[in-house]
Amino acid sequence: MEIIRTLTIEATHELGANVAGHTAHPYGGLHSHSIAIELTARLAADDAEARAGAALERAAGTLHRRLDHQWLNRVPGLETPTLETLARWIWAELGAEVPGLARVSVRRPALGEGAICDGP
Repeated sequence: MEIIRTLTIEATHELGANVAGHTAHPYGGLHSHSIAIELTARLAADDAEARAGAALERAAGTLHRRLDHQWLNRVPGLETPTLETLARWIWAELGAEVPGLARVSVRRPALGEGAICDGP
């Protein structure tokens, strides 16, 4: 059984020459995206479903409060906020809080881009 919770954030970031590890990018200046985040927990026992569902709901709320309408480069640990970095950061932030966390998916639907993290 997999339980999934989704949320959408609106966030700003930049990936210009001033960001470590990145050369100038055509969209490298300060800009914003709608970012869809999907959290998936995988469970074997029925009695764990309610706990995992509640944990996913709390985690989604926490992420929304921390990331929505934020400049991601200023969030500790997201100084280079690529989709891949964001997916790994979310896993690191939530892995211990969400029983059975199996996947973190981060997408920019308008651009057809995404990244999936399925473990530390």
